[in-house]
Amino acid sequence: MSPGTKVRLIVTLLLIIAGFVVIWKANLEPARVSLLLTGTICASTALYALLTLEILLQNQSMAKAAVDSAISMERGLRFSHASNLLYRTFVTKDPTLGGREDCNPIKNEDYSSASRDYSRNKEQMEFVFCEVQNVGHGAATNLTIGTEYTVQDASNSTKRYTVNREAVVQLLEPNSSVALFICLFKIPTAGDFAKLVNASMKASDSYRDALHETPLVVKVGPQEHHFESETGCIVTLA
Repeated sequence: MSPGTKVRLIVTLLLIIAGFVVIWKANLEPARVSLLLTGTICASTALYALLTLEILLQNQSMAKAAVDSAISMERGLRFSHASNLLYRTFVTKDPTLGGREDCNPIKNEDYSSASRDYSRNKEQMEFVFCEVQNVGHGAATNLTIGTEYTVQDASNSTKRYTVNREAVVQLLEPNSSVALFICLFKIPTAGDFAKLVNASMKASDSYRDALHETPLVVKVGPQEHHFESETGCIVTLA
């Protein structure tokens, strides 16, 4: 109970006691006594109402504290299980990604075909991948990656074309990443490039799965795009 509440209750109680003492000591007419008794009853009723109000206010404060505590705990649990996905594009001469720690290529049919080409010509070819990295505290579940790139390749008969890639990863642990193969350049030249048109990442986590919440969708455009070229690569990324 707060100090202010205690003071109000003590003052009210003292007033009621003072009223009884006055009635007891004073030589008053019956009508006057009846009036004072009525006033005392009203004062007692006010004291009861004050006590009830204080209890309601105290319960309200406790309920608000409980709700705030539950919200804080829920946010802490959600944060500890949440993933945080970063998207980038890189070009490399090594499709096995042996030099990239905790980055695993998605071994789909496109990647297998590129790997076969690499085994026949290891010197000139350059490979473009998009990488999704989890820098959050929790694992990403049911990760779906969708990308679209514009590619210009002087060694290709089409020269400029559009590449669409999709992949699903069941689980992506924290501090790890996956790389989705986009395209390869068999004989790279200075005018070759791969340019992101758009990309999306849709993923959930164990906390959202337990609550049956919808997955989060992250859209990536050219302006939010990060890219890097390994040493010795000619192909330009944008």
